[in-house]
Amino acid sequence: QHFGNNSVAVKDFSEAIRLNPKNVSAFYNRGIVRSLLGEKQGAVDDLRSAAKFYFEDGDLDNYQKAKDLSLSIHEIESPIETTTTDSPEKVLVTNLFA
Repeated sequence: QHFGNNSVAVKDFSEAIRLNPKNVSAFYNRGIVRSLLGEKQGAVDDLRSAAKFYFEDGDLDNYQKAKDLSLSIHEIESPIETTTTDSPEKVLVTNLFA
């Protein structure tokens, strides 16, 4: 289901980063997808990288967005009131906005 597509997306974003190590969109998007896959540390690392590049580019709105999202993911310890039928996206949203 979603995991296959997300795994392919991570590979695609990784390739984009390999080709351009300062590809801020690829870091940001890979961070989001990694969070959906439960790769918490990788997600936080990617979002922190994106925040750094946004800051260097003077894009303070996206810098703050990436920074806040990385902090939110970092604070997530376990799913809150979820069931085994919940999608990874629902688990993430439930945790981020609880």
